Amino acid sequence: MVVFDVPYCWTMLERFRRRRSSSQPDGTRVSSPYQFLWAILAGGSGVRIGGDKALKRLAGVPLVEWVAGAMRIAGGDPLIIGRSSSISGIAAIPDLTPACSGALIGLITAMDAAENAARVGDGPAMAIVVGVDLPLVKPATLRFMTALADERRAIVPVVEGELFAMLAVYPSVLLRDALFVCKRGGSVADFLAKIPVRRVEETEWRQWGEDGSSFFTVKTPADLNEAEDLL
Repeated sequence: MVVFDVPYCWTMLERFRRRRSSSQPDGTRVSSPYQFLWAILAGGSGVRIGGDKALKRLAGVPLVEWVAGAMRIAGGDPLIIGRSSSISGIAAIPDLTPACSGALIGLITAMDAAENAARVGDGPAMAIVVGVDLPLVKPATLRFMTALADERRAIVPVVEGELFAMLAVYPSVLLRDALFVCKRGGSVADFLAKIPVRRVEETEWRQWGEDGSSFFTVKTPADLNEAEDLL
């Protein structure tokens, strides 16, 4: 596990302190026993879409700003994971470099950042992660996901029968499990198979008004066009 410097930890602590309470769907705010790190996973190469995915535009707005906007409406303070510099004024941190690749490294980096901040904060830390390629994510869905947060289990929606790992809540206590899987060359699917998971089935997420668009993933230029039709 990487230990960041003191200024970094205090910056993250202030981020947690500003967002200690969580918004309910009706807009009211309640205290939460958890500290949330709102992580936009943006470390992918964007080969299939032909360039930097975070900066691809949907209705004239970069994808990263769509996700960040939803997080802010939900009461979060977004942080980009997988970049060495900020994008559109959104703070960023680079991915860590353990012996693994792919989406798992983004989850590890987010949980590591949450854990480092929690050392100087109070209360268990959670990383709520959203892929930068999910521009239609709904603020209400983010609120409900954080409301389900569990100190020991990941909160993961089920979409078309499969766990949807790129819009989920991961308590930082699961970081060691992720590193264990990483060192053995495992994937996100291997990680989810190892840890306790609170599955959010489709019947449940539809009850809070989610129509499935939060899980629409932009992978290609054609997906961008389809996403615009869904706006």
